[in-house]
Amino acid sequence: MNKKLFYLLLFVGILSRIFLVFRLPIWHDEFYSIWAAQHTILQIIHSVPDIVHPPGFYLILHFWGLISTKLYWYRLFSVIAFTTNVFLVKKLAEKIGEDKYSLLLVFLYIFSGYFIIFDWQVRMYTPIDTLILSSILILSNLSSGRSNKKIIAWTTFTLINFLGLYVDYAYVWYFVPAAILCLGYFAFKRDSKFIYALYSFLISGALFVISYPTILFGGLTGIRGIEWMADYITPIFSVPFFLGSHTTQIFTLVFWILLMYGIYKFIRSRNYNFTVLVIVFSAILSTAAALIYGYFFTPLFHFRSLQILGLMVILFYYFGLVGLPSKIKPYVISVVIFCFLTNFILVNGIIISSPGSVLINYFPWRDILNSTDLRGIKTVRYKIVEPLPTLMLLYGLKYTLEGNENFGRPSIQMMQYNQYDDNSGCIKFNDTLMELYKCK
Repeated sequence: MNKKLFYLLLFVGILSRIFLVFRLPIWHDEFYSIWAAQHTILQIIHSVPDIVHPPGFYLILHFWGLISTKLYWYRLFSVIAFTTNVFLVKKLAEKIGEDKYSLLLVFLYIFSGYFIIFDWQVRMYTPIDTLILSSILILSNLSSGRSNKKIIAWTTFTLINFLGLYVDYAYVWYFVPAAILCLGYFAFKRDSKFIYALYSFLISGALFVISYPTILFGGLTGIRGIEWMADYITPIFSVPFFLGSHTTQIFTLVFWILLMYGIYKFIRSRNYNFTVLVIVFSAILSTAAALIYGYFFTPLFHFRSLQILGLMVILFYYFGLVGLPSKIKPYVISVVIFCFLTNFILVNGIIISSPGSVLINYFPWRDILNSTDLRGIKTVRYKIVEPLPTLMLLYGLKYTLEGNENFGRPSIQMMQYNQYDDNSGCIKFNDTLMELYKCK
């Protein structure tokens, strides 16, 4: 692998994520994460701020936020996770293919139109990818007998799986199928390494249930909370979403053809590397189970949760490119690289200007406050005229007024507007969602 080119790609990838970190306003789910993380440790552990999600991610953010509560600081956690993932994908590429093509998989991950949606957010999805990739690589080493310090490796594997479950349910879509695959390998090969892996999975699962008993009823609440996803579980939305092309139809076609060719080459190769099988089996089983259940009953997953499917897609892209006939391979790879880079730029534009296309809804407060002169303003008073869609909008306004979304903005106090107070020095400057008054 060309190290200079690798670090160049990494640099561009980090730069593109940092651009979004500072360019984009906060949105609902991000602020919810920050709000939940700012509770006490005991409240987070006992699921007081969020009965739906496991508390692990909020605990991590809680300690991360002790340094700063600025939005960019919280978002940098995901950028660090992305940077770690690039190195893990590099390791994965070295395990499954020829060294001279391993940089391709790194490129496909960095410039994926799917993963760029998550790599700058104050959400758990990019860190979940870190844990999934770490688990897969450790399991790969253990299953091949390459690990010399087996006790340490098995312990690390168990702890990573427990942490993955404790951070978010998105990990389940990898965890359960991977455990089933290990059971199948043991049943057919009678290899003790796979029964050890199964024991490890069971211990991780048991530790999770013991540490988070809320799952026994919180999980059902979570399923009810994503019923709105039913409108999106259609090929028209889901296929471009996971391909990473989103609203650009020409790239949807190009990536679909590449995906199908990659699947074809994978099946024809009959070289079913265990590391690859873990990803493919987990993604297929999880997606099939979620779609079938969602079709007959109620949505069982959120599109953001199937990170394992996003990993499988770029893996098949890679197989498709590597499996091309040698005469046309350089030319097709060049065209695909051009398509990926162009699509990546377009997806960045979608995230900025059409966030609803990727299931994001920004709070308006930063733009509203930036559009009015707040020099000399000590207080902003709010008046709720109609019920808010969510109280997070009110809490988010306070967070923005405290200067957390902007560099150098002084903190401004927020108060509720009261008609009996002296409001002579107040001027209304907004009536979107709620009336806002700036007061000297």
